[in-house]
Amino acid sequence: MVVARSLLYGAIFYIVTALWVLGGIVASLFGQRPTLAVVLSWAEIHHWLARHILGIHVRVEGRIPPGPHLIAVKHESMFETLEMMLITNAPVIVIKRELADFPLFGLMTRRYGIIAVERSAGAKALRALRLVAASGTVTPGALADLGIFDRAELWAILGELERAGMIREEGGELRAHGVWAAAVLGGLLAAPVMSER
Repeated sequence: MVVARSLLYGAIFYIVTALWVLGGIVASLFGQRPTLAVVLSWAEIHHWLARHILGIHVRVEGRIPPGPHLIAVKHESMFETLEMMLITNAPVIVIKRELADFPLFGLMTRRYGIIAVERSAGAKALRALRLVAASGTVTPGALADLGIFDRAELWAILGELERAGMIREEGGELRAHGVWAAAVLGGLLAAPVMSER
């Protein structure tokens, strides 16, 4: 029975996903609000399918604090990512670059406003972002002089952080951008907690 329900879920969800991606690309031509409506309806369909076909019930403990924040989700599958879209009401999502490179799906994610990152940078990218945020502004040379990164690796990490919109260069100095600066200086704020029953 479990296998049959999983196959039914997969058949419906992936067909719906293909249709919603196409619909989302068309909706994105009319602006951010229609794009958001398509993305949220896709997440709602996923939620309905998970509940009614797979029997997964989601319980949320806690609430999302007001104001800008960074929520780090340790997830086992796509399930948690889609549920967080509903819980947080369409956040900016950081995803691995490979997903943003899928034909059509990647175009839709970029039009939605995701931030694609290269996962190979790993903890070193977070360390570089923290250093930039902590200093307010810093030159790339000053970061290199700390000796934490080799120069080639540092340029690759800084380039990735800049492409992702996490830092920006102004007059030869680097500055952490907006919510990312607050998030790394304050530590990663994770709330609420989601569990399966």
